[in-house]
Amino acid sequence: MVTKSKNNKTSSIICILIVTILSLGIILSYTKIQKLSNNYKGNIYEDENLLNDLGKISYYLYYDILSNEDKNIKPSDIIIDIKQGEYSQEDLQNEKNNFNDNIIDKKYLLEGSYMGLDYYVLNKENNIFKKRSSKDLTLLLNNNSNIEDIKNYYSFYIVMDFDNYGNLTIERIHGATKGNVINHIYPAKTAYYSDILESKPIKNMKYIYAIPKQLNFEDPIYNIYYYENYNAYNYASQEILIPFFVVFCLVAFFIPYKFQNESNLFKKFSKIPFEILLVLVGFSLVFIISSGEIIIRQTLENNLTEHKTLDYIINFIYWFINYCILYLGIVLVKQIFSVGILDYIKSNSLIVKFFKYLYNKSKLAYNYLINFDLKDTNNKKLVIILIINYFVVVIMCIMWWLGVFFAIAYTIGLFVIIKKNYDKIQNEYKELLNITEEMSNGNLNISLDKDLGVFNSIKSNLLDIKSGFKKAVDKEVKSEKMKTELISNVSHDLKTPLTSIITYTDLLKDENLGKEKQQEYIEILDKKSQRLKVLIEDLFEVSRANSGNINLNLVDVDVVSLIKQTIFELDDKIKEKSLIIKTNMPDDKVILKLDSQRTFRVFENLIINITKYSLENSRVYIDVFNNFDSVSISFKNISKDEINFTVDEIEERFVRGDKSRTTEGSGLGLSIAKSFVTLQNGTFEIVLDGDLFKVLINFNK
Repeated sequence: MVTKSKNNKTSSIICILIVTILSLGIILSYTKIQKLSNNYKGNIYEDENLLNDLGKISYYLYYDILSNEDKNIKPSDIIIDIKQGEYSQEDLQNEKNNFNDNIIDKKYLLEGSYMGLDYYVLNKENNIFKKRSSKDLTLLLNNNSNIEDIKNYYSFYIVMDFDNYGNLTIERIHGATKGNVINHIYPAKTAYYSDILESKPIKNMKYIYAIPKQLNFEDPIYNIYYYENYNAYNYASQEILIPFFVVFCLVAFFIPYKFQNESNLFKKFSKIPFEILLVLVGFSLVFIISSGEIIIRQTLENNLTEHKTLDYIINFIYWFINYCILYLGIVLVKQIFSVGILDYIKSNSLIVKFFKYLYNKSKLAYNYLINFDLKDTNNKKLVIILIINYFVVVIMCIMWWLGVFFAIAYTIGLFVIIKKNYDKIQNEYKELLNITEEMSNGNLNISLDKDLGVFNSIKSNLLDIKSGFKKAVDKEVKSEKMKTELISNVSHDLKTPLTSIITYTDLLKDENLGKEKQQEYIEILDKKSQRLKVLIEDLFEVSRANSGNINLNLVDVDVVSLIKQTIFELDDKIKEKSLIIKTNMPDDKVILKLDSQRTFRVFENLIINITKYSLENSRVYIDVFNNFDSVSISFKNISKDEINFTVDEIEERFVRGDKSRTTEGSGLGLSIAKSFVTLQNGTFEIVLDGDLFKVLINFNK
């Protein structure tokens, strides 16, 4: 027990130690992950979609300012040309309407989507401007102005100037490179694509766009920033965490399974149903794979809690729990392959258990439907009959006067059916009365093969009573026979050594007896008294075992070592019969919680039994199998005499393998062995196959 408990603790400690070291190692690598993430981050302000949207917004603001002078002006009147070709007025008008809708839709792009975008737009011809900003963006129009405050507030800004010919000049830019921006921010020819119309360039306008460092709206700018950071941290995390993950899996796989499955932590984990374990391990893998966004980025950007220490405590718990589950999941995979995939799923799957439950319930339902039992409540069947009768009556009522004729036919048919079933039940009842009368008169051999219909359940009970009476009578006869044999056997076994003791005691009274003869008689007296002592002790052991008056001293016992010790101590008896002992036992210890003294007695009795009744110069096989949840032990030998008794006979007390009772012994060896195994919650089975005598013992772990 001490050794097993020590192994359990050691295995659990190693698991916790491995996961703790791994968790701390991952947390210490956060700084490296943060540095690596910068390599995967692109400049969000050079994103093509963002710059294209700014170009489209520029067209809407261009139209919005020009329309201040003329409210009836439309975008198509200002910023489109008609491509060369011949077009119908209808097609041309449809294209213009589509273009107008497209440009006006950019209002919703600016006011609905890009709520976090600050802007200042100026018409250089009439100085009309529009703006939405937290800072004075006009400072950016003056090259000599102090713009440090704007730089500190905005992470990106751009100043664009369109001259009288529509040429674009980027006068000032912050947070991006001019060369990477200019090709996407003003897609003049792609602002609207059509086979008929094309966009004109923007003229005589100045635009300032600025994006604050603090993004307060979940707009496209925020989404671009979020996904850029998300991908960067994910890629950087995978670069660092994959080696940790691979090394951890290799370590977990290469630790011996025999050592891992001794952990109490794993034993509790493995009792969880398979589907729940699958979900737990699956979630852990998802959390580990997605940890860059779930935990690492939140920690490094101080978004987890307000306290740094608490952040890292949460991180440690996060990694510890996930990798503990993964470690136990790897050990579980080993267990599944060790036990067998089908066997494991059959015993641990909720789905399998659910289908077994459905199957059993279906069988019960089927049996209920096909077996009419008087013990069961017939209310449901009566309701069904009444419902059917109700619908028949309703149909007859619907048929008006024709229903009268159908009612007469229905009544006659119903009478015939009821009369037929009534006569059948009456005959079955009479048959049942005859059977009970015969049994009450003591005739237990009466045949009960007839079908009694609704009384079959009572017939089943009568069969049980009949069988029970016969067993009780047979048991009583057997008991009386055993009492007679017990008195005879005990008298014989006790009388033999006692007679010898009396005889040699009388011989020792002879004063002329020499010392050599005295010594010889004393040795015989000692031998016979020892035999008498063994017989009496066996009687007491059997009596106490049957009464249950035995206190077991349960300790951790190595079964393999105990069997080897028994063989060693009985080596003289084994060699005397020239028996060859063949053992098949695990190299490792097989620890069970047993009473060592009485378990030794079990093995001793079985091996002594083998030395008495085995064929000389034959082989004896002793096997120990360390199963997943039990330990099986078998003893096999070839009988020197023909086996002409049954298993029940040889298990009885005072019964020997040789009915002539020429061998020494009490005939209690197997009975004592079986009693001691049973008292320790084990099973003891004797199998006879020709002249092969086999004893099978099984202990649960």
